[in-house]
Amino acid sequence: ASCDGDAIEVGRYRFRVVETPGHTPGHLALYEPESRILFGGDHVLFVISPSIALFPDGADGLQAYLDSLDKVRALRCEKLFVAHGEPRDDFDERIGWLRDHHLERLEETRGIVRDRPGLVGEEVIRAIKWNVPYPTWEEISFVQRWCIVTEGVVILNHLVGSGAIRREKDESGINRYF
Repeated sequence: ASCDGDAIEVGRYRFRVVETPGHTPGHLALYEPESRILFGGDHVLFVISPSIALFPDGADGLQAYLDSLDKVRALRCEKLFVAHGEPRDDFDERIGWLRDHHLERLEETRGIVRDRPGLVGEEVIRAIKWNVPYPTWEEISFVQRWCIVTEGVVILNHLVGSGAIRREKDESGINRYF
């Protein structure tokens, strides 16, 4: 298994392994410092916002993703190759957009909980304005709903972990958010 800073030699190139957790706990990118090329996998995408994983160890996947965005931005890449879509030159702007997007979603979720205290997680997650072209929850494909629920839990966990909201079990043992 490769770790942050390890080197991988391919022909005349020497790539540095860059840990970029967030989309998945062990997501890695490869950076070639001389040409300043990054093979970023699913870390930064242009066609969609990468989903953020629910980390099995309970770590804050959203904070890991935000930190990874900062780490990649600091590399000052000249070219970013992504897993889905064509390479583009405006990846620095995209990194900024992704960071702002997640911060706005956190603020939106905080507002939902503030305005309607006591909701269960599913109610909070359904109240978030997800970028899907369907008017009802039932019309969203199962796979997309699964991604939405997972990311919603990640958002709630981040907000609870940072002290922005509280999670309390009610008399039935169900988590409610305040």
